[in-house]
Amino acid sequence: MSAANLAAMRAEIEGVFPPEQAKVLTNALADAMGLQQRYFDEMSALRGEVRELARAQQNLAEAQQRTEQRVEQLAEAQQRTEQRLEQLAEEQRKLAEAQQRTEQRVEQLAEAQQRTEQRVEQLAEAQQRTEQRVEELAQAQQKTEHALQLLARQVGGLSDKLGGSLEDLAIETLPYVLSEAWGIEVSDCGHDSFIIDGREVEVDLVLRGTIGGANVVVLGEVKARLTAREVDAFLQRVEQVRSVVGCDDVRAVFFGFQANLDARQRIREAGAAMVFSNGRLL
Repeated sequence: MSAANLAAMRAEIEGVFPPEQAKVLTNALADAMGLQQRYFDEMSALRGEVRELARAQQNLAEAQQRTEQRVEQLAEAQQRTEQRLEQLAEEQRKLAEAQQRTEQRVEQLAEAQQRTEQRVEQLAEAQQRTEQRVEELAQAQQKTEHALQLLARQVGGLSDKLGGSLEDLAIETLPYVLSEAWGIEVSDCGHDSFIIDGREVEVDLVLRGTIGGANVVVLGEVKARLTAREVDAFLQRVEQVRSVVGCDDVRAVFFGFQANLDARQRIREAGAAMVFSNGRLL
């Protein structure tokens, strides 16, 4: 209450009550009104504080709601984390099993490597023995080659003697056999050679004669043991000589002790003939 209002109230009270009583009443009333004013002030402050508390509680409620939402999010994240941990635990278990299998495989590989090294060592020893054996064989081969060279010289001398004897036998045998087989009248039979492209080509046996009045030339190859390669080589030589013998009817004949199956087949396919040393005609 203001001072002017208090003075007006005191004047009214002094107009009714004696001065002393008016003074006491005025003071009591002033105190009461002061208390009332403090009450109003305190209540106003309290209302402000209540409003502040209400706002704070609202903020706390909102914060609590946000906290609950965050806690819910954290709970979900925790659940996901636990699930992930379970997955990681399962993966860890699988990795442990795989590691165990890997270690077992490594152990197996180590054992296999050890066996391989042992095998390599055995092979190295075997290789050393083989090299020693090869060296021995090389020395034996050198001795064999030396012996073969001696044998070849001996056989060469014998072959020259035998070849000459075999050609002589062919000269004596072929006219008779071919006369009986083909009806050829032989005029000449012996060794001969021809010049082809400036080069001399020798033929073991050349037999000239006639069959039914027509000229015929028989070119012969004399070999003790006839092979298919020798047949092919002589047939090529016959084709070379054919153009220079001066006769349309040129025939090929082979003479010898033996002819292998391939040689006989080539002779038949070429339409040639083979006379063996016993006079038998193939």
